[in-house]
Amino acid sequence: MLPFFAPFKEVGRSVTVTRTADAPGFAFYMYMVSKTDEFRPFVIYVIEEGGAKVVANVLVDRFVEGRHCRRVAAGWKCPDFG
Repeated sequence: MLPFFAPFKEVGRSVTVTRTADAPGFAFYMYMVSKTDEFRPFVIYVIEEGGAKVVANVLVDRFVEGRHCRRVAAGWKCPDFG
């Protein structure tokens, strides 16, 4: 996981948040912007364990269709959960 974030410049301006399926918590679908301005998707799963919120998993370079926003000419196109 550390090599993925080594060229980190900033977090992309797109975050989609959904509830987790198997445990009380949330999944954050985000992008890392590298020093070469490459957008790389990742997912952070945060759940509750013993009353504390903990990071349960981090998936790097994983684009999740229907969850991650997509880069388009006008900016971002995000999933519609409505």
